[in-house]
This record gives sequence, C-alpha cells and structure tokens, in this order.
Amino acid sequence: MAESMATDAERCVYLKRVAACVNELRAIQLCYGQLHPDNYGYVCAFGEAAFDQVEGKVVALKKQENVLVPWYNLHKLVAGLVDSYTVLLQWNPETAAVALAIVSDLGKYIFQRTQRLTQPKKLLEGEYGGMNDALYRLFQVTNNPHHAAAAHAFDEVRLFQKLAAGVDCLAGHHANTMIPKLLGALQAVRSFEEMPEAQQERYPWAAMMPDYLAAVENFWAFVVNHHSYATGGNSQSEHFHEAGELYHDAFECAGDCTCETCNTHNLLKLTRLLWERMKEAHYADFYERTYINAILPSQHPETGMLMYFQPMGMGYNKVFSQPFTDFWCCM
Repeated sequence: MAESMATDAERCVYLKRVAACVNELRAIQLCYGQLHPDNYGYVCAFGEAAFDQVEGKVVALKKQENVLVPWYNLHKLVAGLVDSYTVLLQWNPETAAVALAIVSDLGKYIFQRTQRLTQPKKLLEGEYGGMNDALYRLFQVTNNPHHAAAAHAFDEVRLFQKLAAGVDCLAGHHANTMIPKLLGALQAVRSFEEMPEAQQERYPWAAMMPDYLAAVENFWAFVVNHHSYATGGNSQSEHFHEAGELYHDAFECAGDCTCETCNTHNLLKLTRLLWERMKEAHYADFYERTYINAILPSQHPETGMLMYFQPMGMGYNKVFSQPFTDFWCCM
C-alpha cells in the first residue's frame, strides 16, 4: 500500500508539472497567434527566422537565430505534446485536450509552412529529427489530412525506394539522421494500413506503403547485421561506413567516438515497433542484448549522468555528462 501511495503521489506531481507546461505553452501559442495571425499555431523557444535560414531564405541580420537544426528541435516539442496527449488521456483528460489543441494547431502551421516552400527538397537536406514520425502519430489521433500532408513533406521517398529495393546505401550518411526517417516510414504504414481504400485516395502516397515497409525491414537488417558492434550500438563519429567496416581513418576520431547513444535509443524504438508488428524472435533478441549492453551501461550508476558515445576502442574510458557543463543530444 505504501508503494501504491508513493506512486500516486509521484503521479500527482508529474501531472501538475505537465499541466503547468502545457497550459503555459497554450497561452504563448494563442498570444503569438494574435500578434501574427498569418502564422497562427507556431510555438517554439526560438523565432521563425531559424526555419527561414535552413530553407535558404535571405534573413535580415537582426532576425537571425543561432539555431543549427530547428526542425530537429521542433520535433521534440511535437513528439512531447503527442506523448502528453496519449499518456494523460487516462489520468488528466483536461490537460490532454490542451496538449492536443497545441500540437494540432502547430501541425497545421507546419503544413502551411511546408506547402509554401519553393524548394521542398531543402527541407530534407538537414537534420530534422523524427518530424514525419511525430506528425504521422498526430495524424493517427486527429485524422486531419493537413497533418498527414505535413508528415509526408518529411518523407525521404527516394531513400525509402532504394532501401526497399535492397540497396545498402547507408555509407557516409549521418546515422542518427537516418534512423528517425525510418521510424516515420513505419508510422506512415501504421497510419494507412487500416484506412478504407476510398479514404486512401485523398493521400496519393498511401499506395507506396509496401515500399515503405520493405524499406524499414531492410534498413533494420542492414544496420543490425552489417553496421553494428557486438553491443548493438552503431556508428563511428556519428556516421555509418561501408558494410562490415566499423572504422574509417578519414575521420579524426577512432574508438572513442563509437556507438552514439541517440542511435541506439532510436533503433530500439524501431525494433520495438517491428517486434510488435512481426512477433519475430530476432527483434526481441536484439532489443534485449542492446538494452543490456548499450543502454544500461550508458548511465553512471551513482550520479545518473549519461554518455554521448560508448567507446569500443581499446584503452578508452567512459565519459559522462555533467549537470551544468556537459550536456549532449543523447541525454
């Protein structure tokens, strides 16, 4: 009973914190929408000029934002709001509804922004995190065609077609840019596979779902069988190399910059979804091995600090984050 009471108390604190964050975000979003009605729905920690910059638009010096990958950052907000809605629906439906309102309006803003692009391909040139993943998950909740179209804007169709054809084209690619793209491809499949055919006609790319699924399955097999270490982690200096080649001397770092934890985390997300779908033992086996050997060892057992890379080279020690001075994307 004491354990149950503690759990209820912890849940109460969590719900209050999430409610405070969500309500404040909604207030900011509505305020910004009043000041900028043409861009209603936008809410973020930085200005829209950051997106103008990565889209190749000329931005006045005073409006420039010091944000390297704004879509990558915005993905965290979209994904967090979708998670807030799905998790809180049972415990706090009022806060869940506010979270859904925010992310729905933000999804419409993203749709409008992507539709205005004069060079849509530039959207796919940078690191945009799992934008298609989060937006397809939003679409599964709202069934709003604008959310589906916004998600599809981040689908790298040519990449999916290569992977579906059995081409291991991973060498040279930034690893943690690649994995979320395939998470999005699998969420696209989940979005359309149970949809009536008549409704699918609204989404011309729905016909490509067999290729999307084949791309996901082949990608997972390529990474796990030809681009990973025994721990289950992958990449060196954040990149994939040739199949069966885990180190390339053209990069400055050697064995200390291996196994980026972000990659492991995202590949386990993909593995979980594939196991849920296929119920094949090799997915569960990989998940167990990688969780034990690459995720659990990435956290300091005493301080709770986390790792960016997990060194696979001989003689390297682990480097953990610090509370105020060292903090990386893998945290």
